[in-house]
Amino acid sequence: MCKLAVYHGGETGECIEKEKEIDVYQLAYSCKKGGTKVVGPEGRELTWFDIIKLYSKDEPRAWIMFSVYYDLKERGRVVKRGPHKEGFTLYRGDKPVANVFVLEETVQFKISKIIEWLDYSRRQQRDLIIAIVDKHGDTSYYMLESFD
Repeated sequence: MCKLAVYHGGETGECIEKEKEIDVYQLAYSCKKGGTKVVGPEGRELTWFDIIKLYSKDEPRAWIMFSVYYDLKERGRVVKRGPHKEGFTLYRGDKPVANVFVLEETVQFKISKIIEWLDYSRRQQRDLIIAIVDKHGDTSYYMLESFD
């Protein structure tokens, strides 16, 4: 039995057995915008909210991550999940141009993490963007650069 059945624009459903087979944020976004219908294993149609709620059981940052994903998509950006678990990759056409790392305003982190992200992005010849989500769900973006 399918874990999820995904229908795009009334077409035949696609059976999804594992969450790793899909981009959960893209699926939730498409549901929210009305282009996709998702049916759970019990036959009930799932909303975008249901999808993120289910995914948040395994990924506690799912709400924050979806907030940033949604904001970037609404700004007309091409964004895909990964390859790093802390964020997304931003594209211009088919070319990856920036790594977006997501932080929460009220959660502490070590400054060395930013240096790691900057080094990681530089090795990939991409820009580094840090997205900080505040307690209201609003996102601020900061572009970081290193100086030699």
